[in-house]
Amino acid sequence: MLKYLHQPDVIAAALAAIFVVLGVNLPARAEDHSTYNGYWWSTLSVSERERFLDGVSDCYIYDARGGHALSPSIVAAQKISEFYNRRTDQKSTSVLIVFHGLEDKAEWATTKHGYFDGDYWRQFGKAEKLAFVRGYLACRAAYLHAPTRRTPEFYESDISHWFGTKDGYPDVNVKTASDKIGDVIDRLAER
Repeated sequence: MLKYLHQPDVIAAALAAIFVVLGVNLPARAEDHSTYNGYWWSTLSVSERERFLDGVSDCYIYDARGGHALSPSIVAAQKISEFYNRRTDQKSTSVLIVFHGLEDKAEWATTKHGYFDGDYWRQFGKAEKLAFVRGYLACRAAYLHAPTRRTPEFYESDISHWFGTKDGYPDVNVKTASDKIGDVIDRLAER
């Protein structure tokens, strides 16, 4: 029995089984950015694809300081789809890698987090908001080496609460409307 105590996988499995039996809820692990590949991409609507790229761009440009030139999301979403359609052997390649390899670049706003605020957030439904968060968190994990321990669903829900938005209701809390989504995510990640 003692020889198994030196194997981390065995210990982790045993602890997980004990927690399940005791009813202890472990924090959900955030998704690995490498799961966002061509197979995953093909399951998204056009709007979700664009919002995912907005989230990546927001983090990459303003937090990871990757420069102010990336393909606009509308153009990039189409080009990424074309890439995966032409190169079916590359469907396991991360969307982030394909996105950053695109040649059509455009300048983004120089103010931190640009127009990604409560007014932007209120324009979209839950699926698009979740796509934005996934893009932002994928960037954090890949370029800032700052993975989160919470799920994208947690962030989407809490950001929507922060801005006072609900699906089907375009209102936004006037006190928080100008707050930047990236700053809200950073606050939530610190809790």
